[in-house]
Amino acid sequence: MGLSLPLTIWSDYEIRDDNFIYTKKSPTFIITFALMIALCYYFQQHIATIDSGTLSMLIFLITICYLIPWRIACYIKFKRVFKQKIQLEGSKKKTHHLIPHEFVLFFT
Repeated sequence: MGLSLPLTIWSDYEIRDDNFIYTKKSPTFIITFALMIALCYYFQQHIATIDSGTLSMLIFLITICYLIPWRIACYIKFKRVFKQKIQLEGSKKKTHHLIPHEFVLFFT
């Protein structure tokens, strides 16, 4: 679970000009992800006393233990940004309806 903490911290979302939600690009995210892959490779190479089946299961568990919490945290962050997007769209609709279309045409 602690392995997913750096990934969770540096995974963020943003609403861009086209009104879609995108993942923010972060070089620290790529570095952290590469370090986790290197850590799994290190365990695979330097724990030779364990038979290959047990070692494969150990690496699988390590991978699952940081991927699942990370994806759950990303979903929660995405939902938070999605709610902001909905509120932003709702406020745009409300301000649009406050000024009648005919009123805008008359004064332009």
